[in-house]
Amino acid sequence: MNAPNAAGALPPSRMKLRTWRPNRKGALVGHAAITLPNQLEISDIAIFSKDGSRWAQFPSEPMRDAEGQVIRDDRGKIKYRSALKWATRELQERFSHALIEAIEAEHGQDRRGRIMTPQLYMAVTTAAVSEQASPTGANVTPGPLSSTERVRRYRARKREMAAAAPIMYERADWQLFCRAETLAQQAGCEPDQIGRVVLKELVDNALDAGADATLGSASGGYIVADDGPGIDPVDIPRLFAVNRPLLSSKLKRLPIRGMLGNGLRVVMGAVAAFNGKIAVASRGQRLALALNTVTGLTEVTSIESIEPQAGTTVEIHLWKFDGSERVLAAQSRRGARV
Repeated sequence: MNAPNAAGALPPSRMKLRTWRPNRKGALVGHAAITLPNQLEISDIAIFSKDGSRWAQFPSEPMRDAEGQVIRDDRGKIKYRSALKWATRELQERFSHALIEAIEAEHGQDRRGRIMTPQLYMAVTTAAVSEQASPTGANVTPGPLSSTERVRRYRARKREMAAAAPIMYERADWQLFCRAETLAQQAGCEPDQIGRVVLKELVDNALDAGADATLGSASGGYIVADDGPGIDPVDIPRLFAVNRPLLSSKLKRLPIRGMLGNGLRVVMGAVAAFNGKIAVASRGQRLALALNTVTGLTEVTSIESIEPQAGTTVEIHLWKFDGSERVLAAQSRRGARV
């Protein structure tokens, strides 16, 4: 079917753009719907752009044979043909130019010469209106912006965004200590060795205080004690934490010791990952601790006054303990009394 000849010479001002839907895919830019002066409405007009050329194409329909069956190519894809076509190529080019001009008049272009999306056009236009406010703060009615001015302001905003510092995201690695499936990786051991590593770390920390360490049994757990200077009860929640800085009081780092400050992170991570219990007693106070897995902070669930004793005592209960960890802890650097 041939398109109405009257539309061939139609200027953009007389062509009413009803809708514009950006849909960039290959050479396709989007689809438009228009109304001509004779009230003829045409929808799904495809706009293409390739190698510096832009053109409009009327909606297509499947090709059918004499029996009304859809025609397919050798690959099984349906063949299409334009539902409307112009009598001459000149009319088609004039129509394409008029339609693209009408779209650009309402939606502008981006810095690559492509038609803006409605959301981007609205953002650029809103910024332009704000810039036209009077110095006294009273708003004035802005005049229409030319397509060139909209593009200039849009490009300026893009340059500002590109110059801004990038947003960096950093994962909180303490969360890996709180999950059973990732704790072994952080501890540097096999999953079935978590109990051994936890007890060894507690014994090592007791020995690091320059004191004698004692390892005793408790119901479903162990008690690790030393006769060192002890720990200020105020500092206990900060030291027994998974989100503590990787710092250590060790005078030197040995190859077998692993990452500095990692030991107590593994201990508290195991307590959280396997629903264990831990209590630390020092300088006349016994603190029961629990890990908040949302914030990574160690919370004191109870405080009990006890008879002051030298050093620090840690009582831990963990179902990952199977008895094999006792031998390993006793064989720690300098050994502990068992």
